[in-house]
Amino acid sequence: MKGLFTFIEQKEAQTQQAKALVLPLLQFLEPDRPWSSKNFWTLYQARPSLEPVVQQALEHLRQYAIPLLEYEEQLSSLDLEAFSEAMSEFERRFWQEQYAQAKSLPMNTPMYLCGLHSLEEPDVRVLVQQRLWDVEIIASALGVPPDCPTCKRGIQRIVLEDIKRAKTLA
Repeated sequence: MKGLFTFIEQKEAQTQQAKALVLPLLQFLEPDRPWSSKNFWTLYQARPSLEPVVQQALEHLRQYAIPLLEYEEQLSSLDLEAFSEAMSEFERRFWQEQYAQAKSLPMNTPMYLCGLHSLEEPDVRVLVQQRLWDVEIIASALGVPPDCPTCKRGIQRIVLEDIKRAKTLA
């Protein structure tokens, strides 16, 4: 049970970061009520034209916040007690399903090197295996900021692993 609570806390913290990044854009769509599923989906449709970090924030919200928001909007006509019961049950099932899905991923499932920028290890490895070892070029090619210390450390680790592996094979 502790793992589930840790998972929920982690995803909710990431959701708050993503919302803080996206909310100013949503306020342009509807200043009086920016946080709505209608506004989210409008912005989500425009994601190819947005910065990669905003795209990643939108993707996180789509998975971990919007299903809850949409259900909350569906229940808006209920009285407080009925709303609370229905929402609590939905949240319980939602988080159990998300946690089960995350736990069922194979061991070789890509892990983020940087959760903020959704930098995935396999993406870095593809470039490194092509003997591309410059951290800034790799970061730029993958659409992450080259000055992000977490991205930089993750890329450097993969580059060093590949260089060591290449030396042992030589």
